[in-house]
Amino acid sequence: MFILQTSCVGEVMIMNFSELLQNDLNEIEQIKRRHIAKEQREIKKENKTSKSLIFNVGECFLKYFPEYLSLQPNLSKADKDVEFASLEKFLSTIANDEELLHKIRKQTDES
Repeated sequence: MFILQTSCVGEVMIMNFSELLQNDLNEIEQIKRRHIAKEQREIKKENKTSKSLIFNVGECFLKYFPEYLSLQPNLSKADKDVEFASLEKFLSTIANDEELLHKIRKQTDES
């Protein structure tokens, strides 16, 4: 048995080893829960920032390419792949044409 002095003046609490161990395990569990909660808050914050960026980029893109406003985003994966195929091809063509990208970047840097 272990004798521990508590914060109360003159009060002595007697604990056996299993009680001490259980207290330590409870404290470790609380620390783990706080750590997990903190990680979840950070992930939620990152997701919010990412979604905000995606929204803002999409809004800017649609401002200059309003023909893509007719796309339906709430579809199954297979239907969405078909629905967005023309947009994917459009963006892929631009992204893979180094000469075109260089020309566009040069024009935007000059303005």
